[in-house]
Amino acid sequence: MQFNLFKRKNKEAEKRGLDFISFSVPAPKFSIEVAPLAISAVFRAIMLISDSCSVLPFNVVKKKNGDTVKVPNHPLNLIFSDKSDMTITWMQFIKQIVQEMLLKGNSYAYVYRNNDGSVKKLRFLRNSDVVVDYDEIKDKLYYKCSYVAKGRIEAINMLHFKKFSFDGVHGESIIKIMWRTLQIGTAQEKNALSTFENGGTKIGYIKSSVPIGAEQKQQIVQDWSQAYSGPTGTDYSRIAVLGHNLDYQSINSSAEENELLSSRLFTVSEVARFFGINPVLLEDLSHSSYNTIEASLLQFLSQTLQPYLRLIETEMSRKLFRPSENNLFVDIDDYAVLLSDKSTLANYYSTLVSNGIMTLNEARQNLDLPAKEGCDDLLIPYTDLAQNTVGNTDQNDEQTEKQEV
Repeated sequence: MQFNLFKRKNKEAEKRGLDFISFSVPAPKFSIEVAPLAISAVFRAIMLISDSCSVLPFNVVKKKNGDTVKVPNHPLNLIFSDKSDMTITWMQFIKQIVQEMLLKGNSYAYVYRNNDGSVKKLRFLRNSDVVVDYDEIKDKLYYKCSYVAKGRIEAINMLHFKKFSFDGVHGESIIKIMWRTLQIGTAQEKNALSTFENGGTKIGYIKSSVPIGAEQKQQIVQDWSQAYSGPTGTDYSRIAVLGHNLDYQSINSSAEENELLSSRLFTVSEVARFFGINPVLLEDLSHSSYNTIEASLLQFLSQTLQPYLRLIETEMSRKLFRPSENNLFVDIDDYAVLLSDKSTLANYYSTLVSNGIMTLNEARQNLDLPAKEGCDDLLIPYTDLAQNTVGNTDQNDEQTEKQEV
């Protein structure tokens, strides 16, 4: 493109100094509803926690003689196994619950009941559609949602999940708490986008060795902007041809000078701290090893997932059972998290079986393997003998000796 100096049409004295001419479009306002998900670390953290919770098996269990026993015939198991008339699958339901809790601070589900009080189905409700009606004086909690029930909804019929709260009633969004970090992260994303959209050269000036008028300056800037500030797909390999006495000087700093890459890694670390996730699980492998990845998985289960799982278990156990079922609970089996690490999984079951905590058939059942005959007895630690055969061993030896005599 040719940039030419035009002859002045008047004899007015030229203004000296710098004229700043910009064609930039104002950036959209930062939205707490949408913008956080544009930061890859935030998106990955929310998906990781919600997906991990949604794939774990839910079971109805009861306490019997100090033991926890599954209750396979309870109607709630039909809901957990997608056999009810819920409009979404159980996995999608749990995923929505956890996502809403992380993004909005509160997540709700309305409980539909049969005439006998048992649960018929659960319905996920958007955070914006539910109003919390709490009477502090009487300590009474109700909810309102116009399209599921008229008037106030009793707390027993509304599942309310909240991870962080100042008063125990209203949840607070982790996104709001980490607001400043998100603003920094969003600014970094915009800076990176602007840098690459403009071919790495977005700031500069054209210097002239002779005075030029305002109209000429405007024309030069328009021509330059048209050539190098176009939409995505612009060919940045084109060469500018400047007119006589014009020279372009760049004042744009490089990504290294702006510490663009290191600052984005810093955002990953900050997001990881807020969500309680090891940066390795957010794809920051700068200081990782195989041992670190294995330890990160166990840390994720014990320190990140467990609070969410216990929160969900407690709320469901409180509200999904009838008063006569006070010995029943909802249990989330978190062993599935270990399935991704075969070595850890093998050591886990080997330890339980060899120490007489679990039978071989119980271990095989958890691994979706068929039962084997003679594998229903607990083993004595450090031996391969079943506990119910210990007392018979001596008697068998005595009988053998008598027969020999």
